Amino acid sequence: CDNSRAAMCIALAATIGTGNIVGVSGAIALGGAGVVFWLAISSVLAMIIKYIEIYTVVPSRKLIDGEYRGGAMYAARKNLKKAYMPMGTAFAFFTVLAAFGTGNLIQMNTGAVAFKEIFINGFQAPEEISLLFCIACAFIVGFLLLSGVGAVSKFCERLIPFTLILYLAAGAFVITVNYQNIFEVLYIYILFFSF
Repeated sequence: CDNSRAAMCIALAATIGTGNIVGVSGAIALGGAGVVFWLAISSVLAMIIKYIEIYTVVPSRKLIDGEYRGGAMYAARKNLKKAYMPMGTAFAFFTVLAAFGTGNLIQMNTGAVAFKEIFINGFQAPEEISLLFCIACAFIVGFLLLSGVGAVSKFCERLIPFTLILYLAAGAFVITVNYQNIFEVLYIYILFFSF
C-alpha cells in the first residue's frame, strides 16, 4: 500500500463484513439480548489476540521486490525452533482453506441471498439473478486481484468510506427500530456487573 489510509481501508474491508453483519445478527436472533454482552467480552479478548499477533508478526516482515510480505508463517519461521517450523506451513495451508470456505463462500452466499431478496418481486427467476450477482462479483474481484495490490488498495480507499457510513447508518437504524430492547440489554449488563 502506498499510504496508511489505504492500509487502514484494506483492514476495514476485511473487518466490516459477514462476521459482523450476518454473524452478529444471527447470534442475537438465536440467543437473545444476552448475546450482546458475550460479544463484547469476546471482542475484548479478540483485540488482545490481535495485538499479540501484530506485535509478533510485524517485526518478521520481509521486503521482497519493493513490497512487504509477512504473516504468521514468516513469524513462525523466524522465531520458532526448526521442530516447530511446519506450523508456519500448516497455518498458510489452513488460511487458504479458510479464505475459500469461511471467507468467500459464506460472503458470496450472503450477498446473493440479500440481492435475491431485494429483486425477488421484480423478476420471475430469482436464482438466475443470484447467479448473475455472483458472476459479476467474481469478475470484479478477479480484475482487482490480477491488477495487483495497488488496484486493491485504491479500490478499498475509494469504496470503504461509503460502506463504513452505510454500515453505521444501518446499525443505527436497527437500534432505533428496536429501541424497546435497549433496556433489556442494559439490564443484562448491570445484572452481570453487580455480582
